[in-house]
Amino acid sequence: MSDQILAITVYAHASRSYTLTINKANPAVTWPTGLTAITGQTLSQIALPGNGSSNPAGTFTWTTPGSSVGAAGTQSHSMTFTPNDTANYNTVMQNVTITVMLPTYTVTFVSNGGTAVSPRTGVVSGTTITAPAQPTRTGYLSKFAGWYKEAGLTNVWNFGTDQVTANITLYAKWENYIVGNTGPGGGIIFHVVPGGFTVEGYTGTTGTFASYTAYYLEAAPSNSSASAQWGADGTLIQNGLTTFTSTSDVLASRIGNGRKDTQIIVAHLGTSETGGAAQVAAAATFGGRSDWFLPSLGELNLLYEQRNLTGIGITSGVFWSSSQYNLYNAWSQVFLDGGRNRSLKSYDYSVRVVRAF
Repeated sequence: MSDQILAITVYAHASRSYTLTINKANPAVTWPTGLTAITGQTLSQIALPGNGSSNPAGTFTWTTPGSSVGAAGTQSHSMTFTPNDTANYNTVMQNVTITVMLPTYTVTFVSNGGTAVSPRTGVVSGTTITAPAQPTRTGYLSKFAGWYKEAGLTNVWNFGTDQVTANITLYAKWENYIVGNTGPGGGIIFHVVPGGFTVEGYTGTTGTFASYTAYYLEAAPSNSSASAQWGADGTLIQNGLTTFTSTSDVLASRIGNGRKDTQIIVAHLGTSETGGAAQVAAAATFGGRSDWFLPSLGELNLLYEQRNLTGIGITSGVFWSSSQYNLYNAWSQVFLDGGRNRSLKSYDYSVRVVRAF
């Protein structure tokens, strides 16, 4: 038996440990757009949106929340996004754009007894505003004298230069008219009664108005006609028309009756006559007003006494009144010498209308 040799291979077994580092991922952030701010604000005053479609979800904050947003215009500021899953995602920062605007304010108008004036909203800081349409007011103090900065009416607001820098209130100031002032109808004030006088009312199919207290007589800036007949020749108009036969009659100096008398004449003439003095007067629309009328003799005489006022300037001519003398005559006045005459209703004379307010 021969000897056998057995070959044996021996393997050694070895092991080793390794450390594997897994870094946090950066989140997929949808950064806010369309952010706006007002000058003077800090970043912390800007409302921030939700995380939108950011993955994972998280929270937006300003990196330096106490910083000013800056001047008006487009500004860039650092924003931080903190993911809810901070174990697996990094907190990241990025500059975002903010549109910084000037503040806007409201201007309120207090008309102090006049017609209401709507406020101006959204007025950009540091800008001027245009004046609103003037309010109107009845009574003796009915002349608008501007808008003032305080209720005490001390400092007037200049719409050309004063700038709005805060919410403000402006106050209307009212004054009385004086003879010679331009009136609301664009004519000239020629008579003032501080205590007021009664304008007689009229009721009819057209032109009806209630009696009211007026303080001023205003003459139109020009004649409405240089050649108009009085009308109703041969007819004594009744229905309360002012009628008298002497300048010593108290009716000759009455005021407040011309508007009513004009409507009485117009109603009487109807469509049978056209172009009469009262009809011309009732159709006048100076200054956008529709309450012009043919003055009574008393009112016409007051106009004669102020004929040389700037804006009236009547130095000659004969003018009709709305006062009647009889069937064939009505009262007129010569502006060369002031003569008050009964004249045939068929004569062609001038018409200067007035209004009472």
